[in-house]
Amino acid sequence: MTAATPWGRVSRRGELFGLSFERIYSSTPEDVWEAVTDAERLARWMAPYRGDLRLGGRWEALDSEGSVFSWAP
Repeated sequence: MTAATPWGRVSRRGELFGLSFERIYSSTPEDVWEAVTDAERLARWMAPYRGDLRLGGRWEALDSEGSVFSWAP
């Protein structure tokens, strides 16, 4: 199952979910990358996160958890 929305694309394979986002920001790629890989910055605009926000890492957000299988700036 794949569903595209104005906010991104959600895919599901069995019990696994994938999220894809494509946006244009008026900032540097480094600044945007830090905003989605630094837990404190990510919490400012999305949700509080704990864990390892990098390839192979495990994370937890608002009573949900997951694994990072693909992560590219």
